[in-house]
Amino acid sequence: MTYRRRAIDGIIDDIFPSLPALLLDGPKAVGKTTSALQRAKTVRNLDVEGTRLRASVDPEWVVKGDKPILIDEWHRVADTWSAVKRAVDADHSGGQFILTGSMPDSSTHSGAGRITAI
Repeated sequence: MTYRRRAIDGIIDDIFPSLPALLLDGPKAVGKTTSALQRAKTVRNLDVEGTRLRASVDPEWVVKGDKPILIDEWHRVADTWSAVKRAVDADHSGGQFILTGSMPDSSTHSGAGRITAI
């Protein structure tokens, strides 16, 4: 199936190269993951039980791989946010991580200059 660009794609294309981590947050089924997949070289889908279990045991595994790394449903493993923050603290270069999710209270997590939400 051919990808249909969304309005947000232009914004992502403009800002992601200069940001180490980007959070695509919003309602379910609006295309967050589909848009992120267009840019990802590595995908960590935390909705998949085996992936979620591995991430729970070793949260640092989630941030290892060819970049950009898509971490889909990041909120399913509590330590994911902290692992991304630590990775960004170690390397501030742009275009590393895209986190997607539809958790309504993700604003309670501080990305403070590391993870930019759109």
